[in-house]
Amino acid sequence: MNPPWIAGLILIFVAFLTGLTLNFYILIINFKDWRKGNHLQTCDQIHIIMALVNVVFQFMITIQCTIFILYGNISYIKEVVLFFYTTLPLLILFSFWLNACLCIFYVSKIANLSHRYFVWFKYNISTILPKIMLVSAVGTVALCVPSIWNTQVESQQVTTGNITTNLTVTNKKIVISVWYQLMVAFLGCLLPALISSLCLGHTLTTILRHVWRVNRKDSGLSCQNIQANIKAARTMILLLILCLTFCLSQVFGFAPNYGTENAISLLSWGIIISFPGAESFIIIQASTKLRKNFHVKCS
Repeated sequence: MNPPWIAGLILIFVAFLTGLTLNFYILIINFKDWRKGNHLQTCDQIHIIMALVNVVFQFMITIQCTIFILYGNISYIKEVVLFFYTTLPLLILFSFWLNACLCIFYVSKIANLSHRYFVWFKYNISTILPKIMLVSAVGTVALCVPSIWNTQVESQQVTTGNITTNLTVTNKKIVISVWYQLMVAFLGCLLPALISSLCLGHTLTTILRHVWRVNRKDSGLSCQNIQANIKAARTMILLLILCLTFCLSQVFGFAPNYGTENAISLLSWGIIISFPGAESFIIIQASTKLRKNFHVKCS
């Protein structure tokens, strides 16, 4: 086995353990909190769903990468291709929308708009966001199921050798409809990223306004409130960077059509399989409850 394959298997194993550990930690802490009779807030519910999606995605991407490295021919069987190219995008796109929902939650708590619709939205956030997440889940399924009809496995025979000895090799590649890819990229990646960016921009504007008022001693917010707002903005920035990095990684390394021994491709695959662990770490650092228990466990 070539060194890149060995390095790939080690990376898969490390990412698998890290992702499962961090995401199960989020689930266990919230489950214990619920068992104590404490009410789970809207952000806790989002964290739980994100952790569940990450656990499933971690299992799926680990299985796909392992099959591709150890049993390359199996990864090009049409049924296998359709299964992974439907379920994996479904999970990751839903994760992007969950990130957008979390950003919406943050901006609803931070922003102080007087418009009646925003006031209504802010006071009903606990009932509205679960409905938005449900619509996001249904929409993601509706977006990813058509990949069954838009994904094809094409075979091409290539003859190598000289006049006396010819060797015919069958190369296979996965082809996805360009229009379908553009639709998925817009509705599944760009749209939630745009929503997250708008929430982030408004949050940063609100923070700057609060800081200016504090300097003028004309704000009812304390420095502690401003620090909480800054932490929320930092979380949104990290989640947005993570999602954009993942999208760029898919361009270079998600499909098996790309050379797996290329350094850029290996880096791309590393980012992809590390996504669940990285996202869960950001969530843990964003939540006071999760961060406090995490530091206690690690100390």
